[in-house]
Amino acid sequence: MFSLALTVWEEACGAVRSLLREGSVLPGAALLTVALLVPAAGYVLATGHGVDGSVAGRPAPVPTTVVPTTSTTAPPTITTTVPETHSNAYAFTALAGNGDPVGFDPCVPLEVVYHPAGAPHVVAANEVAEATRRLSLGLQRPVGFEVDHAASGVQRIDVTWVPTWSDLPGDPNPDTVGMGGFDREGDHATHGHVTLASAGTLSAGFGPGSWGSALQHELGHAVGLAHVGDPNQEMYPTISNTRPAGWGPGDLAGLRQLGGTCRTH
Repeated sequence: MFSLALTVWEEACGAVRSLLREGSVLPGAALLTVALLVPAAGYVLATGHGVDGSVAGRPAPVPTTVVPTTSTTAPPTITTTVPETHSNAYAFTALAGNGDPVGFDPCVPLEVVYHPAGAPHVVAANEVAEATRRLSLGLQRPVGFEVDHAASGVQRIDVTWVPTWSDLPGDPNPDTVGMGGFDREGDHATHGHVTLASAGTLSAGFGPGSWGSALQHELGHAVGLAHVGDPNQEMYPTISNTRPAGWGPGDLAGLRQLGGTCRTH
């Protein structure tokens, strides 16, 4: 069994300013689809569609691609700083009764559990681990990573693979490469899920049109982010053939709110 633990303990350097929620709160989940247009030019396009596939206690799944996993052992410190944010382009899947975004409890450990069965050969566990590291950095809270194993007493995001788009949950179409979302109880998410279609034609790594970009997008949905209309953000529902994977300033502003602060008193 392969396992990897990583944690980001870094705090953001800059204050998030001029935060403005873009768009209304989505009642369900969003769908990330990928279509190859003009193959000779290498264009990879994803289009988003609203999905109202909610069931009791669970918003409709939100799509994207690639999967991370969590860990229970003490991980090494990674020295990376969060850039000062200026964009206001972010949105949340759901809001609690007090107006705060619905996300995981900041006082309970969170981990990503990757299940590599059925994954395309271009996606390696270390890429999922890197996507987990980036998620931890954005949330500004530790996020563990495990492969095929979950610790007890933790909140988890499971990442799994299915053969084709038609095997995905929700309401996919032939261009859909993944779905992501979370279960909720009251004002907190309790379990995140990312399901990816291995037949998707994306490249390895975190460059333009990559599985890394799809994975980050989908993990954003799994922790509570919704689609936005700003193409400079990872939560834009189109995988760019020119922009590498990476959280934009608006993504980071939204993730910081979802990361929360544990208050015991």
